[in-house]
Amino acid sequence: MRRVAVMVFATLATLPGPAWPLAPGTADADPLAIGRRIYREGVLPDGQLLRGLGPAGVVLAGAQAACATCHRRSGYGSSEGPIEVRAITGPSLFGERPAPLAPTIAPAVTTPQVGVSAAEAARAKAIALRSARAAAFAGARQRPIYDDASVARAVLQGIDVSGRRMHASMPRYGLEQDAMESLTAYLKALSAQVSPGVTEDTVHFATVIQPGTDPAQRQALLDVLQAFVQDRNQSQRVEVRREQAGQVQLGRVYRQWVLHVWDLSGAADTWGRQLEAYITRQPVFALISGLGQADWRPIHAFSERFELPCIFPQTDVPVLSEHNFYTVYLSRGVTLEAQALARFLKIEGGRGPVIQVYRREGASAAAAEAFRLAWGAGAGTAPVDMVPEGSLGAAFWQKLAVHNPAATLVLWLPSRDLDGAQALSASGSQVKAIYLSSSLNADPRSGLAADGEGRVRLVYPQDLPAAREARVEMVRRWLRKNGITPSDEKVQMNAYLAATVTGMVMMHGKDTYSREFLLERMEHRLGTAVETSIYPHLSLGPGQRYASKGSYIMRVGGADERQLTPVSDWIVP
Repeated sequence: MRRVAVMVFATLATLPGPAWPLAPGTADADPLAIGRRIYREGVLPDGQLLRGLGPAGVVLAGAQAACATCHRRSGYGSSEGPIEVRAITGPSLFGERPAPLAPTIAPAVTTPQVGVSAAEAARAKAIALRSARAAAFAGARQRPIYDDASVARAVLQGIDVSGRRMHASMPRYGLEQDAMESLTAYLKALSAQVSPGVTEDTVHFATVIQPGTDPAQRQALLDVLQAFVQDRNQSQRVEVRREQAGQVQLGRVYRQWVLHVWDLSGAADTWGRQLEAYITRQPVFALISGLGQADWRPIHAFSERFELPCIFPQTDVPVLSEHNFYTVYLSRGVTLEAQALARFLKIEGGRGPVIQVYRREGASAAAAEAFRLAWGAGAGTAPVDMVPEGSLGAAFWQKLAVHNPAATLVLWLPSRDLDGAQALSASGSQVKAIYLSSSLNADPRSGLAADGEGRVRLVYPQDLPAAREARVEMVRRWLRKNGITPSDEKVQMNAYLAATVTGMVMMHGKDTYSREFLLERMEHRLGTAVETSIYPHLSLGPGQRYASKGSYIMRVGGADERQLTPVSDWIVP
């Protein structure tokens, strides 16, 4: 083995590549921390990139060579076509394996054996059936247990614990002994324990609500989440009785869900400490939904730091990051709207000068910045920014309409700022088109809807109203069944989506209470079933964290949402 390892070292050592900067105290870091960085990021103890030899001598480096790229962060593996990437969690590599599935199951024992009581025989039968089912669930092909030496041989030489050469897709690595030991230590700990927030009979969840949230929206969110948890717990009791009554028991533990409400207060720079206090008092397995109009960044940072999944928070200002793992957003919020609108206007042409009106902070400013970046160079005259201060009266809108004839107006403003804006769409106005954000506007049809020329348009990252109606009605029936009055449709639908998707992936999670596996299962499952959603298309792939990826542009007409008419196809910027 040492000779092969030396050959791999020699090959990889001749390959140039960038070095990552050394983290402070790297040399004295805990072996688990070193192993985690090798496994997840492909970074060696000295800060150099991990390198491996892939099929046909292809050199992989850094994140491409990291174990998590194929075996996933949880260690539970994946599949790509005919290639099965086996689980390499601590229990699957080093722990006890379930008994292999027998070719046939012996007929039921109707009389006890000599010297064995009926109760003992029944118990032995139940254990055998449970073991068989567990083995089948885990996969019929079992493998012997690894130890430190056999793991090193697999990593360095590509020889598995049975002495067989592994598939060519498994890279061969050249690791120094200390790095190999750190990686092995991390593999032993990988998904070896259930994640915090899970007890023998309970799974704890929380939802986070930012200060300043509309009390009616807060209540709409909590009504749905609390009713869902109650509904699920009641149905679980039926499943327990069914499982206990069956001849083949599933070996599952049916845990009750408990929902905690984490209300935040004060300035955003204090939210992190508040969240830490909450999770210290009561660890939770994941955050479900959540609500707020402010930047989600402090909560996002908390989720990443504590490696705590946050499933579909309802925010117009999500964090846009390529290195996000633990927060899964419904969409990119106002940034998505801005990008879709910029693309639409470029394609449409004949728009005249473009003026965007916005506030200096919050979602309004985020949308304007995203629109400016999406517009980019080579798209004609850059948009003109208009950032008003104070309240916007009728005089402001009249002046805007008079001094900007044939202009296209993009209003990144909430509904309260549009009072008095009728001058823009009044008869005789020369404004070419007016675009509004559906995320920022609770009622985009306000006074502007009186425009009889179809100039008022809405960036609409939801399904078309008529197509969405059947799904909405299904949730309405569920709400009525649970004594909930339909109120804020968007908040209620999104809360229901977050709860049902979480329940779905946990039901198919093999009783594996791993936060990372929860998110990986969500990547796999979302979009393969019919989700009750206000969005027409939902999907996630490995590493993707924004489920809905497009938007319509709608013409606003009348006071009823059914009179929204699409003027574009589904735009995916």
